[in-house]
Amino acid sequence: MWELVLYIFGLTMAAILAGSLAFFSCVVAPLIFIKLDGDTAGYFVRSIFPWYYLFTASLAAISAVSLFRGYHLEASILAFISAGSICGRQILMPWINRCRDSMSADNTKAERSFKILHGISVWINVLQLIGSISVVILLGYGNYHRLLIS
Repeated sequence: MWELVLYIFGLTMAAILAGSLAFFSCVVAPLIFIKLDGDTAGYFVRSIFPWYYLFTASLAAISAVSLFRGYHLEASILAFISAGSICGRQILMPWINRCRDSMSADNTKAERSFKILHGISVWINVLQLIGSISVVILLGYGNYHRLLIS
C-alpha cells in the first residue's frame, strides 16, 4: 500500500515539476522581456529566479525521495534536476549577475561571459525540462500498473 502511495505522490510531484518548468520557460520568461522595460525586467528576473530555482530543487528532491525505493532511474534523474537547480541558484546565478553588472561598465569580456553563462543556464533548464517530462512518461506509461493490481 505504501509503495502505491509513494509512487502516486512521486508521480504527482514530478508532473507538477514538469508543468512548472514548461510554464516558466514557455510563458513567464518570454513575457517578462516582452511586457517589461529592460531595467524592470532585469530587476524582476533577479528577484524571481532564486525562488524559481528553490521551487524546482524542492519539488525534484521531494519527488526523488518518494520514488527512491522502487524507481531508481527516475529518482536519479530527479536528483540531478534538484542538484542542477541548487547549482544554478548558488553558483551560476550569482556569477551571471556579476557579469551583467560589469556589462554596465561597457566591459566586452563581461558581456561575452554573460552570454556564455546565460546559454549554460538555458541549456540546464532545457535538460531539466526534458528530464522531468521523461520521468513523468516513464512513471505514467511504464509497466507500473502492477502497483494497482497488488
